[in-house]
Amino acid sequence: MLEVNKNVPIPKLARAALPSRRKYPFEEMEIGDMFFVPNKDKNTLTTHASAMGRQLKRKFITRLTTMRMTSEGWALCDPGQAKAVQGIGVWRTL
Repeated sequence: MLEVNKNVPIPKLARAALPSRRKYPFEEMEIGDMFFVPNKDKNTLTTHASAMGRQLKRKFITRLTTMRMTSEGWALCDPGQAKAVQGIGVWRTL
């Protein structure tokens, strides 16, 4: 039989809390901002964006998006264009 111990403090987590918050810039986004994740599965990122929206009390929308890299960064483009990359775009709407 296992012994019950009293007044034993809970140890802190060995890893940083919510490392995915740093992976994607959800906290830094303002309404109208967007980021693009090339070659990403929509279901995975949609679920994550929804969870982050609940935690941060914000609204994020994801869409399958085709973009290409320009000198200014990622830009929307047609799927048939040269250097087009498919991925997921995440927009903050609220």
